[in-house]
Amino acid sequence: MTIIVRCPSKSGVKIAAIKMAFDELGITDYEIKGLPVELQSREDLMVNAQPIGYSQTLLYASNRLGAMWGQYHPENSRGYDISIESGAIKLNPSGELIPDEVEADCRPLDVAVVVIHDFSHPAYIGHSVGVPFPEGTLEEAIRRGVKDTTAGDVIAEKFPDVPSGSWQEHFFPALSREKQIADAVKAGIIALREQA
Repeated sequence: MTIIVRCPSKSGVKIAAIKMAFDELGITDYEIKGLPVELQSREDLMVNAQPIGYSQTLLYASNRLGAMWGQYHPENSRGYDISIESGAIKLNPSGELIPDEVEADCRPLDVAVVVIHDFSHPAYIGHSVGVPFPEGTLEEAIRRGVKDTTAGDVIAEKFPDVPSGSWQEHFFPALSREKQIADAVKAGIIALREQA
């Protein structure tokens, strides 16, 4: 039976990352459906264009799933619903989340939060490895106001040849956005399958 994978986004990067994850897991019989969603205003959702911190990034990813379930059939009993949202999140040197309320002497990193539902188990919530923002770009987005400006917007201005949605592979550690997200999705699919 074909596994149906729904993603509340039409982002080519997110769709490619999900495809990479399934292919690397050796899953061949699947179909990915990128479903555009209409979210209520960011003011109502209490999130910024550039999410800052784990809580806000998780809220954004969860809101995308809720919007998808409201606009499309709410249950996908034949596969997975996968929401991905990136934010500026602090991680410790081991790659573990530092709670938002904890003061830590480290710079936030670009981290993708992944929420996966298979409707047979509790949702899997995980995150990618962190990728450092190019020097000064997150700070400039914060200075301008993250309500409407993202670090990607600033990166696109400073480096016009670098795509704002997949800038990660153009700077140290040169990890592609797709691979960053795919590894987080793979970890989630493996964790859900181990619960079966």
